[in-house]
Amino acid sequence: MKEYTDKEIIGCLRNRESEVVKYLFHRYMPVIRHLILKNGGTTDDAHDIFQEGLMVILEKVDEKSFTLTSKFITLLYCICDNLWKMVLVKRKAAGNYLKKAGPFEEIPDTDDRMDNELYESIFREAYESLDESCKNILKL
Repeated sequence: MKEYTDKEIIGCLRNRESEVVKYLFHRYMPVIRHLILKNGGTTDDAHDIFQEGLMVILEKVDEKSFTLTSKFITLLYCICDNLWKMVLVKRKAAGNYLKKAGPFEEIPDTDDRMDNELYESIFREAYESLDESCKNILKL
């Protein structure tokens, strides 16, 4: 696989050359995976964060004023680290919300309630149509 300099990576990203993305994945994904796994994530999380990080970089390189002032891996690592920290904050907030909300109360099924009301009304109508001796037998 061809090696790219940081300047070539930026140029290829600006031109949307897919070969450089394959190179970046092969070259830098292990570093990002290690970052995410070390901080409580999964391999799937690492792939998602890597892709989001590349999307952020693509947006940045499209700006005419963008210049790379560090190594490319440093930029990618910092962006992915920040993205992962935001995910962790959201997960923690969601966990806190669920703790405060307490156990979920089951909402009664309205279909069951309506069915029961219908059956009860049919029963009452049939019961009322009976003569008194039949009603007395049922009461016993």
